[in-house]
Amino acid sequence: NVPTPALIYQVTQQDLWLAVTGCVGDWYLPPFATEFSKEYPDLLPPTVTKVEQALFDTPLSVLIKSFSFILKGPTSEVNKAIAVLTKVETPYEILNQESSRGKLIHKKYEQIQELYNEMLTKAFAKIDDKQKLLVYTYTDDKLSLTKDLANELLYRYGNKVIVLGRERQGEVRCSLRSPAGVNLKAALEKALIGVEGY
Repeated sequence: NVPTPALIYQVTQQDLWLAVTGCVGDWYLPPFATEFSKEYPDLLPPTVTKVEQALFDTPLSVLIKSFSFILKGPTSEVNKAIAVLTKVETPYEILNQESSRGKLIHKKYEQIQELYNEMLTKAFAKIDDKQKLLVYTYTDDKLSLTKDLANELLYRYGNKVIVLGRERQGEVRCSLRSPAGVNLKAALEKALIGVEGY
């Protein structure tokens, strides 16, 4: 699957840094990532050839999380952050907080990153080397980090099936990830027999 940022860049040939940030955030290392690495080797070293590594182990990951995190929270704050982001011209405005726009986005990133790190630490504490399943749930009425956490846990512990749940309003909504070779759909269908869930 080719994500939307790659298609848009193919048409417009503009905003390379935005396109690569969006693509890598969608677990896709586009062909034009090499061009990005030449222009921004400090953000995506040319030696990085796997999307997971780009997503979690390079400075580009801060941009990707910044984009994800500004979409969380009250709608009015999200709309304000998106309006600000449309005026950002370089990745360094955010990463180095070189402008008031970049500072606003980076501040939001830092606030949510602190909570994200706490949850990640709690999830790491649930790791049992003898188990093939990692289950972690948290309660939060205002903020969902299940997608972001589940993706990173799969990268860090790729040999495990990840079940990450957020309890909200009497329901637990889950993000599930599995290593290659695991038929998660079949396992989930079997697990839900007799359970009031979907």
